[in-house]
Amino acid sequence: MVDDVGPTAHLVSDDAGPIVLAFRGVLDIAGVQAVRPEVDAVLARHVGPLTLDLGRVTFMDSSGIALLIEMANRVEDLCIVHLPDNLRRVLEITGLLGHLGVDDGRRRFDASLGAVAEARAWTADLVRDQPGRIRDAVALVVSELCTNALVHASSGFDLHVERSGGTLLVEVGDDGIGMPALQEATPVEPHGRGLRIVDELTTDWGVTTVGGSGKTVWARIDLDPVGADPA
Repeated sequence: MVDDVGPTAHLVSDDAGPIVLAFRGVLDIAGVQAVRPEVDAVLARHVGPLTLDLGRVTFMDSSGIALLIEMANRVEDLCIVHLPDNLRRVLEITGLLGHLGVDDGRRRFDASLGAVAEARAWTADLVRDQPGRIRDAVALVVSELCTNALVHASSGFDLHVERSGGTLLVEVGDDGIGMPALQEATPVEPHGRGLRIVDELTTDWGVTTVGGSGKTVWARIDLDPVGADPA
């Protein structure tokens, strides 16, 4: 396999936002040398919190790992986002997954109407490499599960999104005691269709109770191994 785009690193930031360094391509010995000038330039003027976006990195070996460790040692706080499954595996087998500030795909949202839109936007960023039909399905599933938590549990909710083995796991936890169930809404009934939508768009879904109060509604969605639609 030959990469049509060489390794790159570019700074994504503004005066009010976080400092994000996005990588693309192969991070082997040659790839690290190719991105080294941009990395050094960023580290020379920035020692505060830094986010590394690895969503478009297609391969990484020990040379790439060495670069990540070097950066972690030189900045105040390092966070890695959009970690592809193959790179996650590399960090797992080297024992570094828990030491390099990898975003674990968990976030707490408060009990506000705007929280559902925030949850959709946050999740969309985690599957931006997927085709439009899958991004749309993920957005709709997340929206329905988070809305259910707000409406029926009257609480904030915890959202966990995890990619593994070509599957996306979505979990929404809330403090409510009611158990969601599929309904057969008639054409004149305004409500009762949320879980039917989830059921149609996912390969599997269910509910896990948490102690005496609270529950987690989970759903699995198959991802496209090829990736996003061509530009």
